[in-house]
Amino acid sequence: MIPSVVCIGGSDSAAAAGIQADSRVVAALGYHPAIVITAVTAQNTRTLAAWDGVAPALVARQWQALHDDLQIAAIKVGMLGSVGVAAVVGEVLRASQRLPIVLDPVLQASIGGELTGDVLIDGVSLGGLALHEVAGRVGIVFPNPASQLSG
Repeated sequence: MIPSVVCIGGSDSAAAAGIQADSRVVAALGYHPAIVITAVTAQNTRTLAAWDGVAPALVARQWQALHDDLQIAAIKVGMLGSVGVAAVVGEVLRASQRLPIVLDPVLQASIGGELTGDVLIDGVSLGGLALHEVAGRVGIVFPNPASQLSG
């Protein structure tokens, strides 16, 4: 079985970013991309028309299904979209202490438009799991935009 990188984030209908881009990168690196969708967007290469979050319980079920079946090598965290989803992802990271993390907390679309919903970025708290709790496992952080990320 090829080790998997679980990509947690939003789906970009134009496939220029989000889970679609993450999947291409993971596959190019020789890993199997496994996906946990946190939000779905309606966008093209010029405009973000709308987005909606996935229920936190469904995000948790997606993770559990992958965790129960795959050999997971790492976790990549992107768009969360809501405090409820952030809490679920915080628990996933807390429970997966041996896994390296790529943290890419997408706050707005590169084409413009806020993607944070009710997530408050303050020291990058993932549902009560502060960045300092996972800092030793975070291999790379991609703040988007950098000015909104502190801690």
